Formats: sequence, structure tokens, C-alpha cells
Amino acid sequence: MRRVQIQLSLLQIIENTGKPLGEVQISEIATGVGLKGISPASVYTYYGTKEEVLREAAEARLLELIGQVDLRFHRTETFGEYVTRFIGTMISLWEENAAVLRAAAGLAACGPEYQRWWQGLFVPWAKPFRSAVEEARATGELPEVPGELDMLINIASWAVASSCQQMMAVPETEWDRHLLHRTLTLAVRRILGDPC
Repeated sequence: MRRVQIQLSLLQIIENTGKPLGEVQISEIATGVGLKGISPASVYTYYGTKEEVLREAAEARLLELIGQVDLRFHRTETFGEYVTRFIGTMISLWEENAAVLRAAAGLAACGPEYQRWWQGLFVPWAKPFRSAVEEARATGELPEVPGELDMLINIASWAVASSCQQMMAVPETEWDRHLLHRTLTLAVRRILGDPC
């Protein structure tokens, strides 16, 4: 229970202040928990570093978001429509959680362990996408292309994640968002061999 309270406190600080993780003080996290018995020192009873708190908090947030989003490929849509919907969902999630995702992405600079962790966060999103590609290939809507499918999906997911991270780092207009959506949709479809 305390671990979750500490995580939520950190997420609220990041979302409400826009501070990068390096500027957040342990005392702020402890104060944000709002219960007696939590001091800056006791935060360290549950976590060794702020990075560990953010890592668990970001994982919990993303798992919650995955559960709220329908990423299945529906038989009533074309593969192109699916990709358009998928990209739109990803952009919306980045917009709604920009501060937390930006902070979590910054953890990748903390070393290889955090880089692997950041990459692993996209695995649950890649599974339904992989199923959609396989189904589109099986029906002939999407041609087979050279290259290992998981690698192509990883490249596509990194294109989406890095583009969203870059775009959300600066104020964007509705036109920027529209252009990002169109460009990413086209890029992902082409990476997977869709002649569009």
C-alpha cells in the first residue's frame, strides 16, 4: 500500500509541476503521500532511488492504460484503418500522459538495465499489433516482406514512441498532431510492406 502511495505521489508531482525526475526531491514525494509516518527517510525503506519509484509507477500506469484500450484488429476494418486507429490511440495516450512518459523515457539514459526496461514496456502493445499483421498477411491484404516480423514491429513501435516523445516535448498545434498522425501511419504501413 505504501509503495503505491509513494508511486502516486511521484506521478502527481511530475504531472502537476512538469519537473524532470532530477529536480524532484524525496521530501516532496514523502509530503505528497500525505500520511503520518512517511518521512523522506522512510521512502528509502520502500525504494532505493527515485528512479526505482518512477520505474514501478510508469509500469503500473502503462499496464492500466493497456487494459483500457482496444488494440484488436477488427474484421470490419482494413489494415490501413487499423494502423490509423492504432497510431491515433498511441498519440492520444502520449498526450494524456506526456509528463510521466517523458520522465520514464529519460530513465533509458540511466544505463542498459533501464534501456531494456523502457523497450520492454512496449511488448504488450506489440502483441496485438503482431496479430493484426499476421492476420492481414494471411488474408493477402498485406504482402510478406523480407525481414523478421518482430524486428519490423519493434522498428515501427520505436518510430511511434520516439516521434511522440519528440513531439510532446514542445507545445504542438492541432496541425502538428494531424501531421504526426498521418506521417506515422504512412511510415508504419511502409515498414510492414503495405504499398499504401
